[in-house]
Amino acid sequence: MSEVSPLLKARGLMTTFQTAQGPVTAVNAVDLDVYAGEVLGLVGESGSDKSVMLRSLIRLIHPPGTVLGTVEWEGRNLVDLSDAALRRIRGGEIAMIFQEPMTALNPILPIKVQIDENLRAHTKMDASQRRKRMMELMDIVGIPAAERRLEEYPHQFSGGMRQRAMIAIALASSPRLLPADEPTTALDVTIQDQILNLILDLRDEFSMSVVFVTHDLGVVASTCDRVAVMMPGGSLRRHPSSTFSSTLTMPIRGG
Repeated sequence: MSEVSPLLKARGLMTTFQTAQGPVTAVNAVDLDVYAGEVLGLVGESGSDKSVMLRSLIRLIHPPGTVLGTVEWEGRNLVDLSDAALRRIRGGEIAMIFQEPMTALNPILPIKVQIDENLRAHTKMDASQRRKRMMELMDIVGIPAAERRLEEYPHQFSGGMRQRAMIAIALASSPRLLPADEPTTALDVTIQDQILNLILDLRDEFSMSVVFVTHDLGVVASTCDRVAVMMPGGSLRRHPSSTFSSTLTMPIRGG
């Protein structure tokens, strides 16, 4: 891996939140590389701020939070980009699968509107082309009866189907990097396996890289090429902070 330039390279990434008691460092001086075509696992105990780390990579941290350091993406530092320039990348070249699809999906909008929002923002398709693409995406992620299900709302979907809908939204503009924040949380074991296999199949089909946040080391062993471990540590104010600890090489799917 060291002889190949990473697709995304983070150096000295630090995320701090201002509070009434003073600044709290959630992500502390993280260095991280993501290579083309790989599945990188991001693991750590609860409170090590894995989700904050993932959001920091694409600057989805809002005030009172601040992100410092560099996140290089094709010669551009995402930390310093203007909001307009970042919007062209975020959701397009880099698209995220958020934790808890029932809260990540908008409950008052049908699924078609939520997929179409990504297509309108990141493609030049007209309405008929976008409709065709939405049907294709529903088929790709394994949601049957696409014509009908596109008109339905998130509460009409099962947990597994909501997760598939989230993946369809993320895939709409054919991203090159797919950060996935615990995409199998709250799903039963059978559905978890289906979602994991779907993500791996899509990685192969679309030549994507995946950053996979999970608590499950069994999932890491069976799906990830490498694993990054985040360790909790103490700050001067005894608030939790996260430090990237080490990278281990693991065979994909235990092969």
